[in-house]
Amino acid sequence: MSTMRPSPWSIGIVMLAVGAGSVAFAGTHGVPPTAASIAAAAVLCAGGVAMLVRRRWSFWVALGAALATVALAVVNFVFRREPPIGLPLPSIVTLVIGLYLTLRILLAKSAFDPPLPPVETDEP
Repeated sequence: MSTMRPSPWSIGIVMLAVGAGSVAFAGTHGVPPTAASIAAAAVLCAGGVAMLVRRRWSFWVALGAALATVALAVVNFVFRREPPIGLPLPSIVTLVIGLYLTLRILLAKSAFDPPLPPVETDEP
């Protein structure tokens, strides 16, 4: 019986798209990107690149980037900041994206561990 292993490259591409896309298209919606939003997007892109590199430390870098996105969204909710200090998106959107990325990264943790050797049985 084979098991499916999650692919870290797909979540890495999503992290890059959300990080770069949120800053690139923020100005078209009347929200000019600030230095804080560019920094938050850069952290998210760094996590995406780490997932594409697929080293043991990549999991922790990507998880830190996703949790930073969640933390910045929570700070925006608590202090009702305008403009937001995280991604230049509505706080609820940033929170949902951060939680989604965190879940996907946690599910992909097994892809960073070496595969288990196959179990041989004497059954025909």
